[in-house]
Amino acid sequence: MQAIILCGGKGTRLKSALPKGLPKAMAEVCGKPFLYHLMEYWEPYVDRFILATGYGKNKITEYFGNEFKRTSIVYTECTDGTAAAIKNAIEEILIKENGDPYSRQIFVINGDTYFEISPFEMLEFHKKSGEHITLSYSSREQIHAGVDILELRPKYHTRGTIVTHPGYFIDIGTPERLAEFRAYISEKA
Repeated sequence: MQAIILCGGKGTRLKSALPKGLPKAMAEVCGKPFLYHLMEYWEPYVDRFILATGYGKNKITEYFGNEFKRTSIVYTECTDGTAAAIKNAIEEILIKENGDPYSRQIFVINGDTYFEISPFEMLEFHKKSGEHITLSYSSREQIHAGVDILELRPKYHTRGTIVTHPGYFIDIGTPERLAEFRAYISEKA
């Protein structure tokens, strides 16, 4: 299964914690970018990352290149928002390469949130539901957790469901939350 990671954000609320020109996903956490930790969590579960970049794309491509550990990376670029970035990634990568990507699932992951959810359990839940979209929801934070499964179809998605999970969740959108995640990763090391 493949994963689109949305990592094109500027990090406007993180200005005080980010060096100028660095995208939010590249915020330093224990000596490595946040995106590194996110990809490290997901790497055992996916066979390719599609990094949907925007602001600061060069910083991301310079750091990661075309592979993360044993998982290949491809890049798209879009500065027109989340929906456009997902659409662009599907059209530019999946359709061009495979012609007909439909009737497959793909993870869509926010590049500024970290959610310890079981991808296998989420995928199983998605398949059993028979829905087109499965959204994740953090029961700890009572918020959409930024990990979704899309069923790639030629028509609009009309049905969806929500999977709730108690796993660790954080959105690094503020200096305080970024500091909290740094402490979390430091404790795990």
